[in-house]
Amino acid sequence: MPRIVFPWLPNQAAISSFLANTDVITHISPTGLSLSSDGSIKQAENPDIATVCQIAREKGVKCVPLVVNEGFSAASAAAILCDPVRRRQAADRLCDLVEENDWDGINLDFEGPWAFRSEYTAFVARVADRLRPRSKLVTLDVVAQYRPPTGNSEHPNSAWADPYDYPALGQLVDLFIIMGYDFHSRSGPPGPVGPAWWLERVLEYATAHVQPERIVLGLPFYGYHWIVDEDGKTISGNYVSYSRAEEIRLQHQVGKSWDYDGQCRHFHFRDADGRENIVFYDDARSLARRLRLVDLFHLAGVAFWSLGQEDPEVWSEIRAWHQQG
Repeated sequence: MPRIVFPWLPNQAAISSFLANTDVITHISPTGLSLSSDGSIKQAENPDIATVCQIAREKGVKCVPLVVNEGFSAASAAAILCDPVRRRQAADRLCDLVEENDWDGINLDFEGPWAFRSEYTAFVARVADRLRPRSKLVTLDVVAQYRPPTGNSEHPNSAWADPYDYPALGQLVDLFIIMGYDFHSRSGPPGPVGPAWWLERVLEYATAHVQPERIVLGLPFYGYHWIVDEDGKTISGNYVSYSRAEEIRLQHQVGKSWDYDGQCRHFHFRDADGRENIVFYDDARSLARRLRLVDLFHLAGVAFWSLGQEDPEVWSEIRAWHQQG
C-alpha cells in the first residue's frame, strides 16, 4: 500500500508548492471551512477550495478539505456538540457539502480546551455513517497523547487532548491523524516543536489503541522564535516558517545547532536590547529522521502543517522515503 503524504494547504500562496510536488502528495487538505455555534458552515475565500480540489482531481490526488469548530472555542464546540439535534444537523450539513462538491472526503479538526468526549465521538460517528458508505474519506486530526487524558497533566496541552477518545474515534475514521507538534508552543518555554523522543511515546500509546494502518503522523514545517528574560522565562514567542528562521539566522550571523534528543535544528543570539533569542525549527534532515518513525510503527503515512512553509529540500527526502513503500 503506498505511503500517505498528506499536507494541509492554508492559502493560495501554497499552491505553487502543491503543484511542484503532486507526484508524491497523495492527499491534500485545503483549509477555510468552519462550523459556527449555530451549526452553519462558513467558508473563507483564501484558499479557493474549488481550485485546489480541481487541481487535485487532475493530478490524481485526494482532496479532503479541513473543517474546524469556529475559533477552536469551547463555546462553539459546546453549542454544536452538546445539543443532539444541532449536532446531527451540523454533521448532515457538512456531509451534504462534501457530496455536493464531490470532494473525496473531509478532514475534521475540532480543537479547544473542552472535554465533550462522548459528544464529539457521536458527531464523528454521524459523519462517518453518512460518508464512508458513499466511499468518501473521513479523516480526523487529534492532539497528541501519550496516556489517557485526565485534564491534570503537567503537559501544557493536556486540556486540548481531553476531547479525543482514541479507541472509539480510531474505529470510526479512515485516517487518524496525530498532530505531532506544539510540545513546545509560542507561549511556553523554548524547545523542540515536536521532539522525536516525545513522538515515540505518543506513537507507542496511539498504536496500542488504534490500528497502525489508520494512523498518520502529523509533523511541523514550522518553528518558533522565542525571546526570554534573564531567568529564561518566555517574554514572547512567534511562529516562523523555515525560510523565516533561516533569514533570522543569517541576519544575526549565527550557526545552527542540532538538538540530539529532539532531532531538530536550533540557534540562539542576543538582540540589540541584550535579550536572549532562541529559535527551534525543522529542516530536511530533521524531518527525514521523523519519517523513520512512520516505518518503525508501521503507520499509514505522514501529514504536514503546513504546505508552503517547508525547507524546499525536504521533498527529495520525502520522495526517497515514499518510493521505498
